[in-house]
Amino acid sequence: MLPLSHAPATVLVELSDWTGEQLAAVDDPEEFVLGVILEAASASTLLRYVKSNGYLVLNDVQMPDFLADWLAAERFVISPADRRAWEGVLDLAERCRAEPLLFLRFIGD
Repeated sequence: MLPLSHAPATVLVELSDWTGEQLAAVDDPEEFVLGVILEAASASTLLRYVKSNGYLVLNDVQMPDFLADWLAAERFVISPADRRAWEGVLDLAERCRAEPLLFLRFIGD
C-alpha cells in the first residue's frame, strides 16, 4: 500500500496509443481510483505496482490480471460518481485488452 505521505493527490487514468497520445480518460472528481489504489493495492496483482507518484503503464497482455483486480475493486463503489469512475476504468481496460498497441496509464500529479 502507498504510504499516505507518498500518495499522489490525484490519479488520472487514461487510454493512450503507442505514441503516448491520449485517446480517452476517466472523469474521477471524487478520487475513487486513488482510494482503490490506497485501499486495495497490497492485495492486487497489478495495482500494487503503482509507484508512489501514482504512475503505472499497462498493456493488453496485462489486462486479464488487471481486469480481475478491477472487478474485485467494485466493492469500494459507494456513490454514483464512484460507479461512473469504476465503469470508466473498466471500459478503458476492456478496450486496451481488445486493441493491440493501446496502453492503460495511471498518472499521478
